[in-house]
Amino acid sequence: MDLICLSLTLLFFPFTGLAQQQSAGLAIDKVDKPVSEENDDDVVPVGFGSTRNKNELTSAIGIVRADGLSNRMTINPANALFGKIAGLAVMQNGGASWENDPRLMIRGIGTFGDASILMLVDGYERPISSLSLGEIESIAILKDAAALAMYGVRGANGVLLVTTKRGDARKNKVDISYEQGITQARRIPDFLDGYGYATAMNEARLNDGLTPLYSQQALDAFQSGSSPYFYPNVNWFEQAFRDFGKTNNFKATFQGQTATASYFALLNYQSDNGILGPVNENEGYNTQLNYGKFNFRSNVDVNVTKSTKLKIGLSGNLRETKTPGTSVADIMWALYNTPSAAYPVKTYHNIWGGTANFANNPIAQISATGYRNTQIRELLADGSIEQRLDALLPGLAVEAAVAFDNSATYSEGKVKQYEYQSISLTENNGALDSVETDYGQDTELNYYHNLANQWNHATVQGKLKYDKEWGNQSVNSILLYQQDKLLRNGQSNTYIHQLVAGNLHYANSLKYFADLSLSYSGTNVLPKGSRFGFFPALSVGWKIAEESWFSKRVVNDLKLRASWGITGNDLIPQNLSEVQFNGSTPYFYTGNNNISGGLQEGRLPSTGLTYESSTKYNLGIDVSVLEMIDLNVDVFYDHRTNILVESDGLVSNVLGAAKPLLSEGIVNNKGFEAELKFYNNEGSFTYYIDGQFAYVRNKIEQMGEAFQPFNYLSRTGRSIGQAFGLEAIGFFKDQTDIENSPTQTFSSVKPGDIKYRDQNNDGIINAYDEKALGFNTVNPEMYYAASFGVTYKGIGLDVMFQGVANRTLYLSAQSVFWPLIGNSSITDFSANRWTPATSETATLPRLTTLSNDNNYRPNSIWLVDGSYLKLRSVMLHYSLPQQVTSKLRLSNIRVIMRGMDLFSIDNIDAVDPEAIGFTYPTYATYSLGVQIGF
Repeated sequence: MDLICLSLTLLFFPFTGLAQQQSAGLAIDKVDKPVSEENDDDVVPVGFGSTRNKNELTSAIGIVRADGLSNRMTINPANALFGKIAGLAVMQNGGASWENDPRLMIRGIGTFGDASILMLVDGYERPISSLSLGEIESIAILKDAAALAMYGVRGANGVLLVTTKRGDARKNKVDISYEQGITQARRIPDFLDGYGYATAMNEARLNDGLTPLYSQQALDAFQSGSSPYFYPNVNWFEQAFRDFGKTNNFKATFQGQTATASYFALLNYQSDNGILGPVNENEGYNTQLNYGKFNFRSNVDVNVTKSTKLKIGLSGNLRETKTPGTSVADIMWALYNTPSAAYPVKTYHNIWGGTANFANNPIAQISATGYRNTQIRELLADGSIEQRLDALLPGLAVEAAVAFDNSATYSEGKVKQYEYQSISLTENNGALDSVETDYGQDTELNYYHNLANQWNHATVQGKLKYDKEWGNQSVNSILLYQQDKLLRNGQSNTYIHQLVAGNLHYANSLKYFADLSLSYSGTNVLPKGSRFGFFPALSVGWKIAEESWFSKRVVNDLKLRASWGITGNDLIPQNLSEVQFNGSTPYFYTGNNNISGGLQEGRLPSTGLTYESSTKYNLGIDVSVLEMIDLNVDVFYDHRTNILVESDGLVSNVLGAAKPLLSEGIVNNKGFEAELKFYNNEGSFTYYIDGQFAYVRNKIEQMGEAFQPFNYLSRTGRSIGQAFGLEAIGFFKDQTDIENSPTQTFSSVKPGDIKYRDQNNDGIINAYDEKALGFNTVNPEMYYAASFGVTYKGIGLDVMFQGVANRTLYLSAQSVFWPLIGNSSITDFSANRWTPATSETATLPRLTTLSNDNNYRPNSIWLVDGSYLKLRSVMLHYSLPQQVTSKLRLSNIRVIMRGMDLFSIDNIDAVDPEAIGFTYPTYATYSLGVQIGF
């Protein structure tokens, strides 16, 4: 309650202050220039609260501002970044929208370990998923060493900077918006009906040399639907999902200034009501997937004196997820793996259907297992005070800042079990009798609660800043100290970082620019003696367009940039340098075979452990033509060393214990990125066309790989995550074909099984015949986007396409791609399987009910092209004329219609290429909203 009161006090402090200042008759236009005026299109954040005019940038920094993020309505702001910044790859994951935390990569990856980028909100490490889009002023990514060296051991993977909105010096304003949308599941696999499944099962058993499971009478009953209890035909996805879900987004923002302060405040509530269907089976509670997120923020900047500025930021969010008693993951697994013919949803006794082999009735898991509520509560607070020391030395200032964040996740609910029943027919003296077998039992709701997760993060920071201009020259410099401590629940979950860093920026005649950055940075993850490192960077820029001999008649602007520097990555497991002990295999003793557990020595300690060191080079060019075309191109190279690797090829096998991990890996990463934009921002008709393209490829130079007898087996020299597998050359036609082919050693083979190429010509097909296939499975080598927008007399249209190429996927999902094995289901993906009749045209192996290590392993059939092109967003908007809104005493009224993730062009029809596992379906979203400004 105290936290809520404090939050509300800070949230509404600006409005009480405004009223007091206005009642005192103080003129608003006498306030000093607030911080928010720096957030215009010419200013770019460069880290640690500093900004720089884009004309003076010498580093590679990409940025998208609030207007560029408005095309999507999304709960997680990271899902608004598709194709927005050149060099940033955003890879969507399957799952409900609130669970869908996309994978973000800046210029690919250069490590075998954790490639997560560092995310900072207003300069402090915070998850972007905690925010809402309405509070974000801009998002920038730092890409080269000139921008990253100051982050020391934390910068090698790139940094994402989120700047939240602050007070607006131009006017006091209130904006309110409401948007409602409907969601529709995309790319649900088409599972075979009861008759199709039974037919396929009989075919598979005959292929295995077994008797058919279903008689002709049973097949006829499946096909006719005459006996749905004994020969069911259940479309589980139709039973589990309704046609549409619903989303809501209400937002109110308050922004402006008083005589001595500027402020920004936000209230935002978002909800997502899922697409589960049978959720109203119980009295007193509903089992629909439901998510709600409430965000609040208050940013206040106070001019305490003419030379003293105080900044306070308080934000937080309350998130609640409601689910059935069974986890969504388990429900999806059951939906994917329960055949249509397994059993009815309920038997004629009104008992849930089920069998010994298929015990997880998906509809019962949704309806009859109770409910769970998970709540996340986060409070994020920061404050800083800046004191200018012009009286001591003009241009000198000091600043102190502190932040403390806290998050806790609570889970509670009431769960239960359900009874299920198997029914079948058996012949008895020429008559058919039903056989009923009951399993499980209906139980009462059982209450539970627990603290699922908790973390807190404290940061302190001190800065010394000095700016000076003389003649045509200027210097901007900063020296800072920072320490932060992140504490998570659980063992070995404390992370401490220290940093001393400085930057010197020099400009001459607005033509020549240089930056020198130095940092000394350390982490507690590493052992004593190797925790700290030194990270320098140097960058230069030449604005050729400002030279007296340069003509701006066609080319309005031209600048060259170059940078070199070193940064690090400390995202490795803790305590690797210490002796590890793990649980041992149980020991049986005495005549009663009593069991005693114990400990055994684990992986040997790592020696010489250190942070990953990344040396980065960057060349860039920025061009503007005819004041309507902008081109930005960067070419980069990243040489990363000291990467943690397995030591198979570095340490002898004669150890008797698991080998240590060693900091011996080396990866080179190189590529280029480009953005081309055409635009016209003047007149009643405006437009833009924007295209982005990035290509990045890494190469493993050293990974501690064990000796490989053939060069094509080596992972060294390939990309991280390079797909390897056997090369399929067809299917065995008959027994003679099998006998006359190299021996395949993975499992016994029959006609219709996959036939592989003998890469080393030794007459045996085994692991030595695997080769590189396609590209890597970790990140796409090509990432591109194209967007365009037009406005005319208040009507506007914005469209964005985004895609990837040079990406390989491994299609290994049971039921969808690998059918029937292990009591699973089958989809129409298997339509072109091998049979004696289709032996010349088949593209997939024969059906089987038995485990088949020969067919179901990485090979050229299952390793496929993962490229796609998606229509990410379409937004149509209309702003009422100013003469209309002014009569209503409003500043603006805007109506928005939008669609998101509407379609995908790719090589995988069965599922979304970004969600190929047993995941909650990805959405297409259609919404309608209104924005009103006061």
